[in-house]
Amino acid sequence: LVDAAFALALGPGAEPSDDDEIDFAAYEAFTISVREGIGRHRRDRLHKITEDHELDRRIAQAFCHDLCEMKDRFDAVDSRGKGRLTPTEMSIFLSDCGIRSTSADQNEKAKMIVSAANDDSHGGIAFVDSLSAILCIRKNARDNMRSFLRELFDRTDVDRSGCLSLQECSQMLGRLGCNPHTRAQQRHIAYLLDIADEDGSEEYDFEEFSVLFQHVLEMTERLSRRGECEMAERLDLTKQQVEEYREAFRVVDEEFTGSLKIADVRRLVDALRVPVSGDVLHEIVEEVDSDGSGVIEFSEFLQLMSLVEQRRRASKGLGESAGHIDRSSVVAAGGA
Repeated sequence: LVDAAFALALGPGAEPSDDDEIDFAAYEAFTISVREGIGRHRRDRLHKITEDHELDRRIAQAFCHDLCEMKDRFDAVDSRGKGRLTPTEMSIFLSDCGIRSTSADQNEKAKMIVSAANDDSHGGIAFVDSLSAILCIRKNARDNMRSFLRELFDRTDVDRSGCLSLQECSQMLGRLGCNPHTRAQQRHIAYLLDIADEDGSEEYDFEEFSVLFQHVLEMTERLSRRGECEMAERLDLTKQQVEEYREAFRVVDEEFTGSLKIADVRRLVDALRVPVSGDVLHEIVEEVDSDGSGVIEFSEFLQLMSLVEQRRRASKGLGESAGHIDRSSVVAAGGA
């Protein structure tokens, strides 16, 4: 596509080479050609995914802006290549999409939704069923946040118009801790603002803002997830291992803050049956708590477990890796 666009910018019959240069007008034509080509490719792929998976109008409309990305994430975790996910893979898929429970009740409902989508007779959760599950989980999350967001929305809507201007909407996102930190995040939030404004009025009613806020949260969570995956790669952990650690972490993180106090870390390490003394654990906690917050976030917990394992193996010689998760022990630790 890029080669074809560059050849078009050079002129009819030209064969592009590494030494070719183009002026601004040709560069402008080149970028327009590339953009149009990408747009055509995306539309064609959207159409193919919709047809191949027989998506109904409701699902196709709900995911019209990110269906290709959803399919890519689905395929990336479909380890068997059968077009269906196991419950564990579905959990990874949800995490990759930035969908995270923020309360115990929300987490239980999400598990029920995933369980209902799991068709054992056909070997797991199909793509269309995973999208239906995501819609249900998203709706449940919005319902849980509704009263909180409504109150904040009404306080921000100073003229009582029932809508927020673009500036007010940006200010409200800032109050909710959703300020962009990079240019890429700025561009993506601008894109989310654009697609949330369904009528093109540059004003956002409460429902539009609720959807926007949810998508911004998911974007933030995806970025966090990406950092965790990069951390896991450096620590030589598989996605499944990370997901098992994540599930254990969530059980102990009863308030769904995304972090654990030192006492909680101790409970979780004990539940995982990892032998480590209190002094050594405290020393490692101080080492991995890079921001000095006094609590351990999940990415820091991955580092902690890696360091604990390194020290264990160094002191006793090479042996079996720690970290086999006894789920009953973890659940008991969560209720302690």
